[in-house]
Amino acid sequence: MKKVFISYSHNNTQEKEELKKHLTVLERKGLIDSWDDSEIETGVQWRETILAELKSSNVIIFLVSSDFLASNFINDVEIKEAIELNKQGDIEIFPVILNDCLWKETFLGTVQALPLDENRRLKPISGWDDKNEAFFKVSESILNSLNKDKSKAKGDNPDQNKKEGVGNLESTDQTDRKRKKRGISCTVILLALAITLFAAWKIVPGLIGNLGDENMNEILTSREVTDDSPTPIMENNGSDDNDGLNEIMPNTDIIDDGNGTDLEDDPTDGNETNQQDVPTDENPVITVKSALSIEIVKFLSDNDNRCYSVAGVRNIGGRSSNYPDIRDYSEAQIKSELETLIELGIATHNCSDTRSYRIVLDQPELVVDYLGNN
Repeated sequence: MKKVFISYSHNNTQEKEELKKHLTVLERKGLIDSWDDSEIETGVQWRETILAELKSSNVIIFLVSSDFLASNFINDVEIKEAIELNKQGDIEIFPVILNDCLWKETFLGTVQALPLDENRRLKPISGWDDKNEAFFKVSESILNSLNKDKSKAKGDNPDQNKKEGVGNLESTDQTDRKRKKRGISCTVILLALAITLFAAWKIVPGLIGNLGDENMNEILTSREVTDDSPTPIMENNGSDDNDGLNEIMPNTDIIDDGNGTDLEDDPTDGNETNQQDVPTDENPVITVKSALSIEIVKFLSDNDNRCYSVAGVRNIGGRSSNYPDIRDYSEAQIKSELETLIELGIATHNCSDTRSYRIVLDQPELVVDYLGNN
């Protein structure tokens, strides 16, 4: 059972009660146990009670409005505590937007908000003709999230899900996640294959170049020459009989002129062909990036004035619609990518908590270049 903490402005008590009506079904099923400050008994230290309930919760629902954002206690105490808990990966946060306000300029702007319309676009409660439908969409989204967590705890076992009464929405979400994981796996395999081919292209010519001239002559002269096979290039020593290769010219590029003859490209004529760019400090080799590292850089770049722990990156970034794939990776994988980004000079540990990460603010061109080469 998940413990749900509801944070709201007392000016929005009516909306809070409407939401609790829709959550009653989830409470009866034993999925949640909701709490809000209206349950504080007379004579009890209310501030300490609220903090204790907040810290012991698994889910926090913020009923966001202009009154909510104007509350000093909500912003200085409840939201600040929620941020710390969220960085540790201990809670899930659901902002429910009651009316138009500047909520995107706060921490809540990094979290996927509710409710979503039929096109999965955010639509504040005040913008719905049928407010009941709006609160139904909110409760439905919370139920789907609870079912996802329940499914993960059971190892995504379809038969077990049916026994527990998990609906079709749950099964569809599981299928989408599996498809995403398969797509990521294919991408990783293709990247690994590309790296292997690149390494072979770089290493094999060097190994061949280290062979002795006699071995190379033996290899090339032992090959049967036919009308369909290209004629080996040999130095003209003035004799009619070709005894084999006397010297191999590794620096000469061969160009097919389309008439069945091979022409040598003169390296001094200014029209060199098939030359490889040589990496220099001004032309560095671009590091191969993974889909995960790109998502992490985007997330940290969009939040470049904040520091995040590994768990914070996974939970905050993963719940945002802008970086949904982050949630599909383990904290160990995310930490490995973050350490690589530090080595590249893109991320840093320059935070009050040395286990947290953020984008290097004084070198934004690295981030632009990194994402631009994606």
